[in-house]
Amino acid sequence: MLIWGMWMCGAAMIIAQNSPTLRVAVGAQAFAYLGDYSEPGKSWTRFNPGTALSLALERNRLLQFQATAGFGSISDQFDKAIPAWPEGVSPVNYFQTSFVYGDVRLKVRPFRKGFFQPYAAAGIGFLSFSPQDDRNRFLADAFLTRLSGENYATLTGQFPLSLGVDLRLRSNVSLGMEYTFRFVSSDYLDNIGKLGTRAGNDRVHGPSVWLAFNIGEKDPVAVPVEPVLPKPVEAPVAIIKAPAEVWTQIPALPAGDPLADWRLRLFPNVRYEIVP
Repeated sequence: MLIWGMWMCGAAMIIAQNSPTLRVAVGAQAFAYLGDYSEPGKSWTRFNPGTALSLALERNRLLQFQATAGFGSISDQFDKAIPAWPEGVSPVNYFQTSFVYGDVRLKVRPFRKGFFQPYAAAGIGFLSFSPQDDRNRFLADAFLTRLSGENYATLTGQFPLSLGVDLRLRSNVSLGMEYTFRFVSSDYLDNIGKLGTRAGNDRVHGPSVWLAFNIGEKDPVAVPVEPVLPKPVEAPVAIIKAPAEVWTQIPALPAGDPLADWRLRLFPNVRYEIVP
């Protein structure tokens, strides 16, 4: 029991010393789309805005788990020649897809000190999307825009890969810049699947800017410290105890001796006994 108690006390001390702080970050994002409507080069020029929130436990370690949730949208249109669709199928020429997402990422942070702190991250999560046309019709239920029997779910998986850097403004405040490429396990973000002009599933990518705060971590404040001056060394003081006055006893002086008054004035510390 004694050993168990000592072990628990030691573990509690280690946890108290390494107790993490909560890192809360708010991000502004931009999303671009890479899929069947994309033209070479234009996927990197058409961005739609979005926002996100992320939470993480800050332990100052190489690996860090982070939970992220956000929303945004993508859109595109056929600027190239419209392919010949099968009879009875009328795909739209323009789409806009709103989505919400959530994921958990593992961040690798090789440099955790200083102002410039780069990192890489990979994760897994979900993405819920809703394609619409230029008249705001929901395309998931517009069966004539796809081949017969071609249905899809509007909830899919997504796998984000990110590269970024944190700029440590203060000990508890940082500004982050990141680029994320999301591999989506669905080919229907644009409502086109089997009739698509590009092989593979759709993808979403884009930059983001984050402002992060470490909750519970206080920014150190410089406290002026008064210089400690050495105390002056006092010279030892020799205390000399003067001996008590010694009164010398001499024979009694006879009364009327003319030298008696002179001796009293000349030797005041000598006790004279005057006898009649």
